Amino acid sequence: MASTLLVGGYWLIDGLSSDGPAERDGFVLLPGGQGPAAPGTVRATDAAYTGRVTTGRDFAETLALAPASAGRMGRGYVITADSNAGMLAGHKMRVGDVILDMDGKPLDPARIAALGTELGQFDAVEVTFVRQGQMRHRLLTFD
Repeated sequence: MASTLLVGGYWLIDGLSSDGPAERDGFVLLPGGQGPAAPGTVRATDAAYTGRVTTGRDFAETLALAPASAGRMGRGYVITADSNAGMLAGHKMRVGDVILDMDGKPLDPARIAALGTELGQFDAVEVTFVRQGQMRHRLLTFD
């Protein structure tokens, strides 16, 4: 019994002291105190935790947005023609898409100004947007 507790305690300490997110039994412990995410749950993961910057920064810095209405779906920010078309296509986004939120949080001018720093820390972000009158959700992944 004592050896079982000792091994179990070591496994717990080892999982908590690892340099990256610890994966146990299909759950991933995310940095930043977000707690475990069940398998299939999509949450942005913090790449800064591993000390690297993702291509999310490049995506955000080439994104040109302007305030827009998405009709009955609310207000958001439209992707303008000044955005990098290649970067948009790589993430299956288009000029004219109206972004309503990223990871469930609405955009505002202050957040947009810091979007390069924010997305540069993420491996992925879920975007809710409107295209041709239809609400869509897309997971954008960054290397």
